[in-house]
Amino acid sequence: MEISKKSYSKSNKVILVSGEKYPDALAASPLSVKYSAPLILLKKNDIPYSVANELKRLEAKEVIIVGGEEAISNKVANKLKENYAVDRIAGDNKYETSIQVSKRVNENKKLKAILVNGNKFPDALSASALAAKISNTIILTNGKTLLPSHLDVLDTKLNNIVVGGESVMSIKDLNATQIGGKDRYSTSISLAEKYFKDSKSVILATGNDYADALSAISLQEESRMPILLTESKSLNSDVEKYLRDTNVSKVYVVGGEKSVSSSVINSLKNISIQDENKDQENTSKNIPKSITLTFKYDNDTIKESKIDYKENKNVYDIDMTKYTDEEKNKFKQAKLDSVIYETYDGFKVDVTELFIRDDSDKKIQYSINHGENDQWDISNVYINFNLF
Repeated sequence: MEISKKSYSKSNKVILVSGEKYPDALAASPLSVKYSAPLILLKKNDIPYSVANELKRLEAKEVIIVGGEEAISNKVANKLKENYAVDRIAGDNKYETSIQVSKRVNENKKLKAILVNGNKFPDALSASALAAKISNTIILTNGKTLLPSHLDVLDTKLNNIVVGGESVMSIKDLNATQIGGKDRYSTSISLAEKYFKDSKSVILATGNDYADALSAISLQEESRMPILLTESKSLNSDVEKYLRDTNVSKVYVVGGEKSVSSSVINSLKNISIQDENKDQENTSKNIPKSITLTFKYDNDTIKESKIDYKENKNVYDIDMTKYTDEEKNKFKQAKLDSVIYETYDGFKVDVTELFIRDDSDKKIQYSINHGENDQWDISNVYINFNLF
């Protein structure tokens, strides 16, 4: 979601995929490139408040759902139809869905493609960056044989690209260049070395979970950057060597602390790599980088506001004037569930309960106190949610 906000001011089309079933999401990534549209992850039976709000911000006209009803339900699709044109691309299974996406992207032409094992997500994650760069589709396979329907979209005589080692991809009778490594991390490096030799920037994501890395497809510079995978708690040694030995000077880290830890960030700093997720101007540990407020209504999260903290600024205004009356009424009744202060080095403090709420007809103000924790060199912060 944050990447969509960063990369897109407006978008007529938005690609929605399951955040719970990775195969459809992987196959959908070339659609994001074709339509220059953000790719947003969604739950099967729910449209989170944050997603609904992002669709409004983007001023979207059309929503393309990739995946069948088992991925994103008709209940969700029908709800979206109240405000948007809705198009669903789906097949009988994950392989057929990737074929249907390929038909849409290639306008029913047989072209070369990138083939991956649909049961092994890490290699496909790295392949999504290549698909964006060379405008190819990603075809999901079982790693051993091609289905008859694969031949409807795939020209087997062209020089296709197979991503993954022979242990996961061993398809015969296919003209292809195979790119693989000893593991998911080295495969991502092999792709970067062969197809992104001159890239000075890379995307770094966890190799343990597809969601964060897949969201990186929406980065506008994606076509010029490889996706490298790392362990969550420490920078993969092979990736570290690649970064030291190449001319990479900037790394776009996607994911929070649980996905890519502060230890990884520190390793990047030690090899003089700029982490784009970190503000380079102010790194004082006594000043928070951001303050995140989460609100709940009937136990559902309806709003999450992240404020970029500025030194010597203690009053912040959040515009809610464009929200519907129903949304405003929910917010008025909502509970401030948590307040998280985060430092530049990833340290977080929950200051829940250390706040005062002040209601008026036009705004709701929260006075946030950081409490007795001496981590912060700031006074109270006042946050105004302006309703009218």
